[in-house]
Amino acid sequence: MKNTKHNLMKTTPLMALLALALLAVTPLSVAADQRVTQEEALQVLERTEEYIADVFALVQETDSDQARMILGSANRKQTQARNMYDTERYPLAVRMSNQAREICNQADRLVRGSVGSGERARQLLDRLHDLHERVSDRAQETNNSQAMVFVRQSENLYQR
Repeated sequence: MKNTKHNLMKTTPLMALLALALLAVTPLSVAADQRVTQEEALQVLERTEEYIADVFALVQETDSDQARMILGSANRKQTQARNMYDTERYPLAVRMSNQAREICNQADRLVRGSVGSGERARQLLDRLHDLHERVSDRAQETNNSQAMVFVRQSENLYQR
């Protein structure tokens, strides 16, 4: 009996220390997730659905199959989040909806990046067109046959 009491006294502080260590290592989000209310979960889901709808409009204006694929993945994840919400698993619904939003964000960045590239290409073509008109006008004014040959060659390149 005395040995058992002695062993118990040795292990009790060790167990308490281990329990404290586990509490310290456990993420706060796990504890916070358990307190997600139905209303909070619904707000997260609705914000994600609005974001997906906004990005969907942008994706429709582009030819990016990759952005469409990524957006489809976000929609599937959001559908899973809705299913979790419907089964009253609000913390899981919030987590999945946030994942859907992150996936959607990838499609958004991809589309905005390609739109930016497209706009830069349009600006470059506009500048090229303006430069071509000025050179063409100057070549005609000087009646330089060699310059006119270059202008026609540049027109052919521009058209391609």
